[in-house]
Amino acid sequence: MIFTVVSINAVIFGKGRLLSKNRYEIMKGLAVFFYDSEYVKQEFAGFALIDFNEMDEPIKHMDNEPPLKCILIKCRKITAASDLIISVLK
Repeated sequence: MIFTVVSINAVIFGKGRLLSKNRYEIMKGLAVFFYDSEYVKQEFAGFALIDFNEMDEPIKHMDNEPPLKCILIKCRKITAASDLIISVLK
């Protein structure tokens, strides 16, 4: 399984109304949670986390916009209770 989340290194981090730690309403009705490596490890520990890397996601529909800093997260499907135990212990 592959997930993409927005990094705290994105230029939009800290913009808008603070809702909770790392969570901002960047425009009316659009709440975004921003991840760092510790949040990735915490949130995806139960999903057999394999790897994660920060990446730049280009914003193609807007001219002269810097890329959005995201984190690409790779997990594998948990097939047995032993897989879950191994992933939590990592």
